[in-house]
Amino acid sequence: MSEAPSPPSPPQGGGDGGGKGAAGTAEAEAAAGKASPQGEEEEGGAESTFYEAKHVAFIRGLMDKTDSFEHIVMEHLKMSAVYWALMGMALMGRDLEAEMKLSEIVEWVLLCQHPNGGFGGNTGHDPHLLYTLSAIQILAIAGQLHRVDQDKVAGYVLGLQQPDGSFTGDEWGEVDTRFSYCGLSTLALLGRLSMAGQAPGSLPGRNDRFRRLAPSELSR
Repeated sequence: MSEAPSPPSPPQGGGDGGGKGAAGTAEAEAAAGKASPQGEEEEGGAESTFYEAKHVAFIRGLMDKTDSFEHIVMEHLKMSAVYWALMGMALMGRDLEAEMKLSEIVEWVLLCQHPNGGFGGNTGHDPHLLYTLSAIQILAIAGQLHRVDQDKVAGYVLGLQQPDGSFTGDEWGEVDTRFSYCGLSTLALLGRLSMAGQAPGSLPGRNDRFRRLAPSELSR
């Protein structure tokens, strides 16, 4: 059996907007508890190593770098990024409240909801089906789905479904197969999957305008 590789060295220098560099990474790893590498034997006898502390440090580091250039230019994607960060930590069995301030994240998610039931990617951003799914996923992880009007969210999602069964991502009419996944996944998490394809106006918050547009109009 070959010897397990040594853990990669932390990045050097600044470049993260906060000027912490390697020191910041080391601190994050210390906070992560310096978890021991977990070895797993692969086919052929080689061993792969999972460095949990490295993963935790990476995720927590991203959450802390709020003044970095990357964070600022991608603020409209934050809802999905937060979901992936939480899911990664949850899969590692981490304490989401202690390490990620889950209760504060929930309050931020609720601030991103619009009166029509949809969620934006961040506060002050327009609602979109992509971020609505991420918001519902976050609330499901936190056990806080009861904090939203689920019929209103479902109404927003169903208002984006087209006569042929596809979904637009938002009010501007782009159709994409990923939006079908997002729409159906959101409805499933809300326990309302059977409502997909219902007639216009069957739920509060339903945006019926898209049902009346022809495909040629949606592409303009």
